[in-house]
Amino acid sequence: DEFIKEAFKSDYYIYYHLLYKSERLSSSEKPKNSQLWHADGGPGTCMNLMICHSPINEKNGSMKIIPWKESKNLLVKLFFEYKRLIRNKKTQKGFNNLNNISLREIKCGLLESYINQKSLKYFQPKSSNSGTIYAFRNNCVHAGGYTEVGQGRFVSIMHIYPSSKKT
Repeated sequence: DEFIKEAFKSDYYIYYHLLYKSERLSSSEKPKNSQLWHADGGPGTCMNLMICHSPINEKNGSMKIIPWKESKNLLVKLFFEYKRLIRNKKTQKGFNNLNNISLREIKCGLLESYINQKSLKYFQPKSSNSGTIYAFRNNCVHAGGYTEVGQGRFVSIMHIYPSSKKT
C-alpha cells in the first residue's frame, strides 16, 4: 500500500487481478501470448504489480523486463517497422485474412529480433523463496511464463492505476 501510494503520489485502484499458473509439459511447446516479448499498450499510468507465489528463476519462467528507456526506443522502432511491413504485405495474397493473433505474433517477433540483434540486457527477478513482489510500467517491453519442461510457477498480476478516491 505504501509503495504504490508513493509511486503514484496518490491513492490507487486495482483495475484487475489474475492468478497465472505457468507450466510447460512438453519440449515441443513454443512460447505464445504473454510468453512472447510485448508491451501491454495500455495507458502509461498503469503499474503492473506481480506477486510470486512460488520461487522464481529463469528455469520456471520468471518475467523478463526491458528497462523503460530502452523499451521506448524498441517501441518507436517497432511502430515504424511494423507500419512499413504491413504496407508491403497488403499487396500479398492472403495477408488481409490474418487475424489479430497472427498480427500480434508478427509484432512480438519483430521485438524479439531487435532484442537479439542488440543483445539487450533485461531485468529478470530471481528468488529461492516465494513471496517476491515487483512492479513495472505496463508499457515496458516484457515476456514471461515460459518454463523449462517440468518446471512451473504461480504469480498474481495486477494492473493498478492512480485514483483520486481513497484507497
